[in-house]
Amino acid sequence: MTRHLLLAAALSCLLLPVSAKDTKDYEVHEWKKIQITDKFWSEGAAFGDFNKDGKMDVVSGPYWYEGPGFTVRHEYYPAKQTFKIKKADGTEQTIEGFEGGLGTNNAYSDN
Repeated sequence: MTRHLLLAAALSCLLLPVSAKDTKDYEVHEWKKIQITDKFWSEGAAFGDFNKDGKMDVVSGPYWYEGPGFTVRHEYYPAKQTFKIKKADGTEQTIEGFEGGLGTNNAYSDN
C-alpha cells in the first residue's frame, strides 16, 4: 500500500500547475496545424531530415513530404491501397489510401 501512495504522490507532483513566476526560464512555443494530405495512409506520422537539407520532413504511410512546405511528396514504397465509397447519387468513387474515417467502416491502415 505504501508503494501505491508514493506513486500517487509522485504523479500528483507532475500534474501540479506551473505558476507564472515559475515560467521565466521557459520559452513559449506556438504550434501550427498543417494537413499534408486528405487521404488516410496511416494512424501515425514521424519526422526527420530525410533528404539531409537541414529542414525537417514528415513521413506517413508510403510517402514522405519535404519540409518546410510539405507539398512535395515522395513515394518510398508502392502506394497501391484503394477503397470505394458510394456517393449520395448512388455512384461509386474509388479513393486512394485506406478507408479509415473517410468511408463507412472506419477501418485501420496496414502500416
